[in-house]
Amino acid sequence: MKILILGAGPFQQPVIKRANQLGHSTLVADSNPDAPGMRDAELAVPISSTDTLALLKLAEEQKIDGVLTTSDYPVKSVARISEYLGLRGLTVNAAEICTNKFRQREVLKRFDLPTPDYHRLQPSDEPPKSLKFPVIVKPIDSSASRGVSKVLDLGDLNVAVEYARSFSKLGEVIIEEYLEGQEFSVEVLVQEEPHIIAITQKITSGDQGKFFVEECHVVPAILESSQDAMIRECVTEAIRAAGITHAACHIEVMVKNSAAFIIEIAARLGGDYITSHLVPLATGVDMLEAIINISLGLPIKSDVTLDRFAGVRFLTPKNYNLSIKKINSLKGDKDLITFDHNPNCDSEVLRTSFDRLGYWICCSDDRQTLIEKLSY
Repeated sequence: MKILILGAGPFQQPVIKRANQLGHSTLVADSNPDAPGMRDAELAVPISSTDTLALLKLAEEQKIDGVLTTSDYPVKSVARISEYLGLRGLTVNAAEICTNKFRQREVLKRFDLPTPDYHRLQPSDEPPKSLKFPVIVKPIDSSASRGVSKVLDLGDLNVAVEYARSFSKLGEVIIEEYLEGQEFSVEVLVQEEPHIIAITQKITSGDQGKFFVEECHVVPAILESSQDAMIRECVTEAIRAAGITHAACHIEVMVKNSAAFIIEIAARLGGDYITSHLVPLATGVDMLEAIINISLGLPIKSDVTLDRFAGVRFLTPKNYNLSIKKINSLKGDKDLITFDHNPNCDSEVLRTSFDRLGYWICCSDDRQTLIEKLSY
């Protein structure tokens, strides 16, 4: 079967390779002809993954059987192509909800799901003066922590708003109540009904305590049974509220005061090697095969067959030297799955995911052993 994959960067490369392994014909589109995944495609086309009209023409000409992406920006293009050609996938309305943080908040509120207080700022709007600090300021339509910052008082608000706007294609910003609690992400496969595969525990960090960049992920999270059930129920209701019927979802959740708040719904596989590496290592579920099958209308395998622990730790400007020492100490260890780092990067800040300098991934039968091998 022929599948159109939008995006060919490092995080898209695993799904392209998996589709090849499964015997499918891979048609890959990316504006960068030198993107690494272009070399893995059966047919690589230098078209932007958000140029919907050009992609529609390509999809019709090539008579594709399915279309997918593992990135945020092409989600709306995937939905429009799927809907126009009658393929399995997101509806355009669901895609709009999942790529617009304000629309997400409105939908969650309409369905009485726990959500932080929020204010939308359109391009010409000034921030309200009656905010209760601290708050989180975000671009309404970005990802990978770009433009997101914590604001402690009114004096820093305008700078944060302009910072967020610089990452928004719409020039719009959302200001949200700051929630302090335990943060998780939930990896879900939706084929008519949601199948929750794993709950991931995360650690975030960032310069000056104002930025939130994922530094570590561990699958599965250790939760009390009541917390686990609460998160699963909240996520299931959020997926239904957004109208998602055929997609993978990566949903960020904050647990505070015995309530689960949906922070963000992303209608794609989780990045940061969560679904390409951690979930399969820990659960045995092949998330890449599953999202390929969902897009092609084929049945998925969602049963958990393994009971292990897997995690990734990222190198940052502050922990780089200690992390390199740790990676070197783990070489030859059976629990070290893979690693990579950039010795030539001169980044000195940690404000977005793109400021990270590498990673290492480990897997173990014992959680404490895993945590030790992810510590520097």
